[in-house]
Amino acid sequence: MAKNVKIIPGSGSLSFEPEINASTSAIELSLTNNDLSITSGSILAPGSSDLVVINKDRIEIDDNINLNLPINTLSVVPVFNAGRIVFDNVTDNIVVGTGAGNITLEGPQGPIGNLGPVGPDSNVDGPRGPLGPIGPQGNRGPSTEGPRGPLGPLTEALAPQ
Repeated sequence: MAKNVKIIPGSGSLSFEPEINASTSAIELSLTNNDLSITSGSILAPGSSDLVVINKDRIEIDDNINLNLPINTLSVVPVFNAGRIVFDNVTDNIVVGTGAGNITLEGPQGPIGNLGPVGPDSNVDGPRGPLGPIGPQGNRGPSTEGPRGPLGPLTEALAPQ
């Protein structure tokens, strides 16, 4: 089977048929005026279940698959074709094109919630903690002696007689 296929002119289809007795249905890619359409079928992961299942009315994507939306980085969002979904990087919204305009999936802000309960009275002190250890002894004061006081009156000592 060819790895690359080019459809000339700009319209045509390419059909991928399942193997004989396969449980999946064919996938057909159709290109018409730069629009690519896919009919029913499945895209399988090697050795696992369906990654994407395409039916005429819906596309089912496995829960383990990430779907990346195209990102609009223009400062003004253009009017998109009907059904086009993009992420607007400027307003951080998902935008859906309607053909006549766009709608965003941003709803109105909800109501402000109720005020929570009042906390405990701030004048209440908790229990007192244990006393800490005694601190170190302070430095010893200066060792110089003060001035000497005046001498008292001289008296003769009385000798025993």
